[in-house]
Amino acid sequence: MRHVALLSILPFALLFACGARHATPSLSMDFQPGGVPLDVAGPDAEDVPGTREDVLPAEDRLVPPDEGQEAVGDDVPVRTDVPVGDNVPPACEENGIRGAACGLNGAGLKPQSCIGGQWVDGGPCQDPDACTDSDILAQPCGLNARGQKKDACANGQWVPGACVDPDVCKDGDATVAGCGKGNTGTQAQRCKNGKWVPEGACAQPGRWSCQNNACSPIYGDPACGDGACDPRGGESPTSCPADCDFGDTEGQGQPCNDAIDCAFFAWHAQGPGYWECAGFLRRTCNAVATTQYCGTPGYDYCYLDASAIETTQSCPQDCTPQYLNCGSDLECTYLDWPAP
Repeated sequence: MRHVALLSILPFALLFACGARHATPSLSMDFQPGGVPLDVAGPDAEDVPGTREDVLPAEDRLVPPDEGQEAVGDDVPVRTDVPVGDNVPPACEENGIRGAACGLNGAGLKPQSCIGGQWVDGGPCQDPDACTDSDILAQPCGLNARGQKKDACANGQWVPGACVDPDVCKDGDATVAGCGKGNTGTQAQRCKNGKWVPEGACAQPGRWSCQNNACSPIYGDPACGDGACDPRGGESPTSCPADCDFGDTEGQGQPCNDAIDCAFFAWHAQGPGYWECAGFLRRTCNAVATTQYCGTPGYDYCYLDASAIETTQSCPQDCTPQYLNCGSDLECTYLDWPAP
């Protein structure tokens, strides 16, 4: 019998054993990428060659949770480092007090107390501000509230803006304005819709002048307004009311130098007639009521003389104002004064 040395065949025995193991892989075993074997062969796996009896059940093969988490249910991680419920720390120290910012711009203060670990308001907000910074408040303004101003909020207070008002007067007000040549006349005006509106014609005083046998108005004559009525110089109640408009003043007994001084007084006598300046030491106006001359054929013209004078009131039939050829300034004084 031939004897073979054991050491000489040991390598071949090991190679044969390894080759046999790879030639018959176990169908009952699979491998995860991490190298942990899982049993996938089913209930008969223990009879299959190569079964691993040291494989842990599935419920024992959980991946360890990360720090700060705990495994719950089917491997679902839950945060354990977030305070919940009774684990929430208090926001303040019990019975503490403080003043909290409040108000339109955060410049106010309101008292707060710490109750149950939370800040609780202890009173209303004491806010010095009246508005929110940068706000704009548009308000009506002006003489008739048709303008507008815009107030701006700065540092919590309203700063008034300028009023932009299109009106120049208050509705219903009245005034007298200059008008006419050299602005020496007067014009009645009334305020409507914030603007001055003329009422009536421009009343520019002056006097009449008979030039080339025609009556011409002289506007703004400096003699008008001196307090002395001068009919001979062409002043009349309509051309210079400041001096010659005597209104309803009774002429009887008024002092005079001649009959012309009586021309613009009110005629209160019964019937037509004329004025005369009567008296010797004290001469006064005297109304002579008669139909001898007024409206009588041959005398049907306005008689104007220093001794006697007919007027638009004493004899309107003869002295109706009309533009006729004139021979003196006096003959123009019964005409209506034209607007410039």
